[in-house]
Amino acid sequence: MSEQKTLVDNILNRLKNNRLLAILIVFGIAIIAISSFTDATQKIIKQVHGFLSDRPEVVSLRYEPDTLSGEELRVLLAKYEFFDKIRNPGGKGIEHRYESQIIDKAIVIHDAFTGLMWQRGGSSGLMKFADAEQYVHRMNAEKFAGFNDWRLPTVEEAMSLMEPQSYEDSHIDPVFERAISFIWTSDHTSDGRIWMLYFYDGILSIEGSGFNAWVRVTRRF
Repeated sequence: MSEQKTLVDNILNRLKNNRLLAILIVFGIAIIAISSFTDATQKIIKQVHGFLSDRPEVVSLRYEPDTLSGEELRVLLAKYEFFDKIRNPGGKGIEHRYESQIIDKAIVIHDAFTGLMWQRGGSSGLMKFADAEQYVHRMNAEKFAGFNDWRLPTVEEAMSLMEPQSYEDSHIDPVFERAISFIWTSDHTSDGRIWMLYFYDGILSIEGSGFNAWVRVTRRF
């Protein structure tokens, strides 16, 4: 600071006969003196803004089972822009922040955007809906990945996994196991059938409880 003051004094002494020019030069020095501070401040502001804007807003999806009609399903697809090859082919799907984690020797997928944790794979085989519910019960009894609040996903939660593009003939991110190609949801129709998600077809469908499908459990965290 003292060096800058000395420089200013020298300029004023040499330019006494041209006060306007002296003022302009001193003003320029002042701008230069604070520029480093300004640049640093702006850099910090940009970093903070970038950090905040880079953090996704968590979308809240229904987690309690419900009874859905075909019309209610179409409204749901439009609301979240979920992709369905038949009902909503223009759906863009939703943003994901997937992270693969190993917890208690189990591989799970954490999605920071939906606030959901998923089983990376799924059941070892196809099973009827009643058996699927028993499978969930066993997963909780055994505390899969250290948790006992696993459940079947709702249509909204399951559809959050559906991708508009196909990866190796499956509309789901490659972070998930490919063999689990169609799964049960926890939602029903009014006549007791259950909504199913087909990743290889990119569609939702309805099947009776005696149908066989895989299970991929989820939980909120």
